[in-house]
Amino acid sequence: MHRTALTACLLLALNACATRQPVPPDLASIHPQGVLVPAPSTLVSPAPAVDTWWNLYDAPKLGRLIQDALHDNLDLKAAAARVAQARAVLDARKRARLPTTRVTAGAGEGSTLDDQLAAALDDTPVRTGMRYDAGLDFSWDTDIQGRLGASVRAAHAHAAEVQALADATRIDITVETARAYVDICGYAARVGDARQSLDLLRQSLTLQRRLLDSGAGNRLDVVRTQALADEAAAAIPALQAAHDNAIQELSVLLARPADALPGDATACHVVPRLTAAPPAGDVAALLKRRPDVRAADDHLRASTAGIDLAVSELYPSLSIGAELLSSAPSIGELNARSSMVWRIGPLLSWSFPNLSVARARIAGAKAGQREALAQFDKSILRAIADVQVALGSYQAAETQHNALQHASAQTGEALRLAQRARQLGAVDALDLLDAQRSDVKARLAATASDADVAIAQLGLFRALGGGWQTAPDLEPSMPAPSGPSGSAP
Repeated sequence: MHRTALTACLLLALNACATRQPVPPDLASIHPQGVLVPAPSTLVSPAPAVDTWWNLYDAPKLGRLIQDALHDNLDLKAAAARVAQARAVLDARKRARLPTTRVTAGAGEGSTLDDQLAAALDDTPVRTGMRYDAGLDFSWDTDIQGRLGASVRAAHAHAAEVQALADATRIDITVETARAYVDICGYAARVGDARQSLDLLRQSLTLQRRLLDSGAGNRLDVVRTQALADEAAAAIPALQAAHDNAIQELSVLLARPADALPGDATACHVVPRLTAAPPAGDVAALLKRRPDVRAADDHLRASTAGIDLAVSELYPSLSIGAELLSSAPSIGELNARSSMVWRIGPLLSWSFPNLSVARARIAGAKAGQREALAQFDKSILRAIADVQVALGSYQAAETQHNALQHASAQTGEALRLAQRARQLGAVDALDLLDAQRSDVKARLAATASDADVAIAQLGLFRALGGGWQTAPDLEPSMPAPSGPSGSAP
């Protein structure tokens, strides 16, 4: 008994050395400070970012479509299944720390222990016959080398990483649903403008032909106007196809056929507009919110637990077990004292002759941790860079939009002046035709820029990491080993 206690104390001391591995820094302790929005900025607000960013648009239908996608999207259902699978693994790892019991029973030809002893004493053949067996086993792994604890920590970190990746999928689905809706509205608006421009050109063509028939016009004006009308007509099928493709994309995101989509979604022809400047928040909040940063952090923690798991293989494992076996020629004799064999006590196992395998696994686990740390650092830089790039793209799209709107207004005014001058005979048909061509081109570009601005805004919301709501939090992970870093002996 004293030897058993001494062995347990020695193994506990070895365990303290085995599991002291460097712990990844807390995400909260490495947040860089500072705001994301350059001052002054009229396009973006430094206020804290919001999760339900789609409510900032003047389109309630957009919010309903996103909610439908979050409920029905098949990618999200697959992500939820992966989360459930990871949590089931975590639950199994936790339960592996509990004692286990096993009951056995059997029947067959054979001999009992008493038969064998009697045969040995009397120097006679062993008596055989029908024998019945029953047994009860109990075992509990004390985990003094930290293997089970490291396994739980690794499973917990992996489950948190899978949850973060599911949150990233959620963000992608919200943004892609909004983008599909913006495309539907934007291409519908462009098709409407193209058809309206085509109608105006056809009216001008009819007028040119009447003038030609009356002898007041010339065939060159008719041919040029016809070419411009054909050019405008040729642009419509591509725009209509892009509109129909956006409807198909939305149907996939909502996991339903295109003909089952709400009519007010497919009939949209006005690009949604923000009712307020997008709130960007600061860097610290960004890193807490971005699922890819959280996933990299959790992956780093899982790799650190993997080192502890590899180191634990260097040391013996100690389990407490009890066993009761009974074998008798009849079922009624199974409870006879002479039919029973029992054992209780510790069981020590140690694969020390082949420690080189464990050391190789430790080296691999440490290399995996260095890789995870590099990926974690990269995720922080990527998160900040994504926001800065998205802000720049949004600024450029808004500036271009304003310029194109102004240009469209100017070409529209120029067309009206040219039409009036043509009526007065102050300009020829070629000048009027040039004014019409410029107006058609500027109007289509301005309409397209509406969607470009909205898509740039969606890129900003994606970079900010908004649009997910976490599932119930996982239970807190096992406490990380404390104390100075140690190395395996």
